[in-house]
Amino acid sequence: MFDMNSKKDSAKQTNGVKVEDDDIIYISSDDEKKQQPTRGRDWCWTKHVTEAVGNWKKPQTLHVPSWIVKAALKNRTTIWLESVDTGRNYKSTVMTPTGRGENVRYIGDGWYSYLEDHKPRLGDLLDFRVTKPPNYILVMLTRRI
Repeated sequence: MFDMNSKKDSAKQTNGVKVEDDDIIYISSDDEKKQQPTRGRDWCWTKHVTEAVGNWKKPQTLHVPSWIVKAALKNRTTIWLESVDTGRNYKSTVMTPTGRGENVRYIGDGWYSYLEDHKPRLGDLLDFRVTKPPNYILVMLTRRI
């Protein structure tokens, strides 16, 4: 997991780039690992990058675990994703799909831009941390060896 103190102070950037690459990966929600808030300050989870199961040309949204939604994002419609690796910020819409349950949320637009910039590969690890107050989701990419 990464250190909150490593969060870089950078200008907010909105980037609506869509990923339409044959190298789209699927970020598995099956392997989510719940992590307890650090010193009561934030909510964390980890995802492993796996091969896409379906259509490789369709960008995959980022599924936010239901326990994070319930604790921090239930009433949010936007949030900033911040790359811990580059300090770059991505303004993101928190999407609520109809008929999927009250604690189901996805992030699309900013997440697509993050994927385009970082190009996570099969076997990589992504650590996520929602800050308190929940204005940012910090993302750290750990490359496989």
